[in-house]
Amino acid sequence: MSKIHYSWDEDEAGRSLLILEKKRGKIKISEIEEFLKYDAPTKSDFSLEFSQKESTYEPSGIDFDSSKGDCVVLVEKEEIIDYE
Repeated sequence: MSKIHYSWDEDEAGRSLLILEKKRGKIKISEIEEFLKYDAPTKSDFSLEFSQKESTYEPSGIDFDSSKGDCVVLVEKEEIIDYE
């Protein structure tokens, strides 16, 4: 069972965002991979969006100043580009 909790949100451009939160400690890339493989609510493809508390986008309901955990924003990809 994952220690990562998720919620959905939408950015100003209307893109679906999967918000991953962990109450204590930092979220590792391996934990994101495991979550997407086994616990994700959808099998869509996502890209990782790096966000800082001073950024223009802050997911609703997340107080970065008082959090002892971590938050990662994944952007649902609408179209996969194949460069091969």
